[in-house]
Amino acid sequence: MDQEAGDDQDITEREGEQTDQEREIDEAAAASHATTGFDLGDKDTGPRQAKLKTYPQESFGAQKRAFHHSWFEKHNWLEYSVNQNTAFCFPCRVFGKNIKHDSLVSSGCKNWKKALIIFGKHEIAKTHKDSVVAWKSYQATRKQGDVAQMIASANVSEIVERREYLRRIVAVTSMLGRQGLPFRGHDEGKGSTNRGNFLACMELLKEFDPFLQKHNPPSNAQYISATSQNEMIDCCAQEVTSVIVSEMTKSKIYAIMADEARDVKSEQLAVCVRYVSDGAVKERFLALAEMKSFDAQSIANELQQQIQNNGLAELKCVAQTYDGAAVMSGTTGGVQAHFRRLHPEVIYVHCYAHEVNLVLCHTCKAIPEAVELFSLLECVYSFFSTSLVNHHKFMEAQTRLGLITVELVQLSNTRWACQLRSISAVLDTLSAILECLSAIRSPIAVGLRAKLYKFSAVYALLMFQSLLSVTEGLHKLLQKETLGASG
Repeated sequence: MDQEAGDDQDITEREGEQTDQEREIDEAAAASHATTGFDLGDKDTGPRQAKLKTYPQESFGAQKRAFHHSWFEKHNWLEYSVNQNTAFCFPCRVFGKNIKHDSLVSSGCKNWKKALIIFGKHEIAKTHKDSVVAWKSYQATRKQGDVAQMIASANVSEIVERREYLRRIVAVTSMLGRQGLPFRGHDEGKGSTNRGNFLACMELLKEFDPFLQKHNPPSNAQYISATSQNEMIDCCAQEVTSVIVSEMTKSKIYAIMADEARDVKSEQLAVCVRYVSDGAVKERFLALAEMKSFDAQSIANELQQQIQNNGLAELKCVAQTYDGAAVMSGTTGGVQAHFRRLHPEVIYVHCYAHEVNLVLCHTCKAIPEAVELFSLLECVYSFFSTSLVNHHKFMEAQTRLGLITVELVQLSNTRWACQLRSISAVLDTLSAILECLSAIRSPIAVGLRAKLYKFSAVYALLMFQSLLSVTEGLHKLLQKETLGASG
């Protein structure tokens, strides 16, 4: 009886209050493992409940007793050390605070004769209940952490999937932008036969892309609206501009070029830059600015604004190039004069190709035969292009005569390379033109046929074809990106 009382006292005895409130659970578990042979559970694995067929027996007088696995079912906090043949209280051992002189915590209990009594008394102790609460709290916290991790993993997976989808959207957007093709269709409904280039490209890509076939984006993350496309186009433009500016920053000096670019709705100013990058001359389009006024001061201000907007203010602008219009080239009130006040180092260079064009234009206007020839070419072009019937007969005549079918080219006052193409087209198809004019027999057709049959007209065609062939080579040379002052 005295021994039994001593055992009971050993189970329930506790010394002192908690002395270290900040001690970590891992430190307590590590100290416990150091004395138990490392075959017990930790805070993540839970109690190690080894269910053996037979357990080692201990002698109690004439009787022998052993641990029994059914005790695990009654006491879920119980764990068993195979190495030491002892039982422990898992929550008290791992999560208990300042528990001393308790065999279920320190050395382990192997008094199998009184085990159930010991377990029962231990289970109702306050320290044990506190340890169980700490254990359950840790399990709940860990479970919440696992859920949060699962949510985070799901979010990462969704982000990766959306990025893959967006990569394809951007690829189609940049391709259409490089080709200068329109994005939107007049009718983009599902029943439409022509939903526009963008949606058509996405549908074509989907036929061969397993990812797009499986991907079903929500309605708020499809990125196919006009707003989303415009944002992506702006992003692409910013990326291209940043590359240009980066190259210019390394070069440190540059020249600026500008010209009017008019469309059906507004007046615009096209701004380009010329610089050297890695030993190579580069000409790059920088901006297209809408203009409310095209006076010299407004243009110069817009050029300076584009320099500021693109971060070029710290670089040195050494040259400016425009056409020869007075508003651009004027030495006192022109764009070049206003811009030089902002950038004193800048020199003005009149566009060489524009000068050649002016020389040819003014020269031909002073030659009556040239004026008559180009007037005749314009009349021939108008006769066959404005009437679908006449145009159809012209194309049929070329086929019938075994000619390579070509279209007549309209003359241009600003691009004299078009004059050469117009002359060459008439000479190449002259037999078809004369046949059509003879067959049509209208007053205009008869008059044109009579003029084309003149020796002077044919001679002028051949002469100007020869002359303009020389100037065309000069035009191409002067428009080369790599052309410098030395040629």
